[in-house]
Amino acid sequence: MLCNECRVEECKRNPLDCKECVNMISPLLLEENKKLQEEVKSLKDRNKDVKNLVEEKENKKMQVEITELRDKVRRLKYGNESLLEQNTALGEEIEDLMFKMRAIRMMAS
Repeated sequence: MLCNECRVEECKRNPLDCKECVNMISPLLLEENKKLQEEVKSLKDRNKDVKNLVEEKENKKMQVEITELRDKVRRLKYGNESLLEQNTALGEEIEDLMFKMRAIRMMAS
């Protein structure tokens, strides 16, 4: 005669044809199934928590990268504006010098 656990193991290896044995182990199989479903749910919950942690960490990393890129864009923008101002100032100086050169040429002729 087999104990309940041995009956379950035997049923897993070789399906039982005896209705009486099947009736005896059915509640055990249902209980095992319930435990396995709970374990699956627990593992899914843990997986979801880990996934959320990974996403949160990636989001923080991306926020840092975005902030760094914004700062870099601002520096480039202000650098370009400064160069534009210098270019404009140099253009005005060149016009003044050309005007003076024309005046000197006119006076020399």
